[in-house]
Amino acid sequence: MSVIDKFIKFITTSGENELHEAEESIFDRIRDDFINVNFCYFLPTELYENYVMVFDSYCSEAFSEKGYNDFVVLTAVYPEEIRPRNQFEYNLGLSLSILKNVLTLKFLYENNYVSKLQSVEQKYQYVDEFGDIVLDEVFKKLTKFSTRHFYSLTTGLIDDLPAYLIRSSKTVTNNPFDFEQDNAGLIAHELFSCIDDVNTMSGNSVNHLSGLETDITDPYEYEEYIAQNLISLDWDAYSTKGSGDQGADVLAEKNGIKLVVQCKLYGQPVGNKAVQEVYSAKGFYGCDVAIVVTNSSFTKSAMQLASSLDVHLLHDSELPDFSLKCEQSVSPESVYVYVTEDHDTFDGFPANETNFVENVAEELNELDWEVPYDEDDTLDGFGNFNKLITANKNGFKLLGHCIHYEKYEIHINEVKDFCEFFIRNKKEYDLDIGIIVLKNNVSKELSEEFNKLNGIEKIYLISLNSISQIDDLVL
Repeated sequence: MSVIDKFIKFITTSGENELHEAEESIFDRIRDDFINVNFCYFLPTELYENYVMVFDSYCSEAFSEKGYNDFVVLTAVYPEEIRPRNQFEYNLGLSLSILKNVLTLKFLYENNYVSKLQSVEQKYQYVDEFGDIVLDEVFKKLTKFSTRHFYSLTTGLIDDLPAYLIRSSKTVTNNPFDFEQDNAGLIAHELFSCIDDVNTMSGNSVNHLSGLETDITDPYEYEEYIAQNLISLDWDAYSTKGSGDQGADVLAEKNGIKLVVQCKLYGQPVGNKAVQEVYSAKGFYGCDVAIVVTNSSFTKSAMQLASSLDVHLLHDSELPDFSLKCEQSVSPESVYVYVTEDHDTFDGFPANETNFVENVAEELNELDWEVPYDEDDTLDGFGNFNKLITANKNGFKLLGHCIHYEKYEIHINEVKDFCEFFIRNKKEYDLDIGIIVLKNNVSKELSEEFNKLNGIEKIYLISLNSISQIDDLVL
């Protein structure tokens, strides 16, 4: 009798659970699929190799005496209704859980969510007064994400599974692909685990204090590093080097946007003081945007204060993404207003080039607004992207008009027509405020034309970058 045959007999707990020859080779079949390019081409090499190594360990322990001893000890705490019946089933469940992680990451990588979820972990963790890392806000954000993508993160994963694996998973008592018990909270913890694996492999775990590619210990060197980083992103930037800077460590300009930065090379979360100082520096230097950049994280109170003052809080690894957002905005000089006297209501206006309403819905969701947005309902009756959106929060009802044009032209008549529509229907639909959200910055010319309109006391003209101010306007 071979060693494998011996252990197949050894791990079988009853005649009812005898292993068939097809089951004996299932690990080899899964492994072949596991290393198939269709499953893993999207994973970073180190992460992929780590998953293969862990998977191989589960395969080897499925037929080993050590694996049997681990099975006995670890499954003793399982409730009887989900306790694996034998060692093979236990290790098959573990292997399938690794496969589920891989498929989850496939979805995240293919849709460019990995870096965004990494940023959520970095930005929303903080250390409380007892020195404990608090992840409540992280899981709150991940739960929202899980709710929004519930299908893709549950039954949608099965679409990539071979038929034999679906059949095999149904025989496993503790089946990771049994989604009946799943909820957004549980999925949020699975997402956290997956992103933590990515962070660990990249050396950027949530407990790792710096995203820098070089070891910098001097605060002034860190300021210079941030300035050079911005220069590499095509900003005209320089560090102020020392005292008398009025809270500004780095000043930068690009596309007419003036940026003031406070840099914090810390071994602990950054607090309120940095937010207050950079906010003051924004006014002193006449800047459009204020940010605090750190190699660490931020306290909860700093995040709350920054939200109220419209100060951006960034981990240094987030600078490229932030720069890209600024690049997608334009300076006031490059936006002009086109006015005509005679027009038909909402007729002849350009169509949105993208589903901009979805971007606005995501931002409002982040601010805890309830947005009845259906991802499948993206087009209006004319085959163009929808522009209108509704949202609710604390009894306030909002109606928004979202304008995303690739050309930097905002038709004042479209703004005027929305205002008239809002005023006319405000009472009937119980509307509290109206917002007009632009992809680009609000130009001086458009703002002046908007302020000439009548009855706009409850209507606000803002850019997507300033949407965080909505709560200050309403609540």
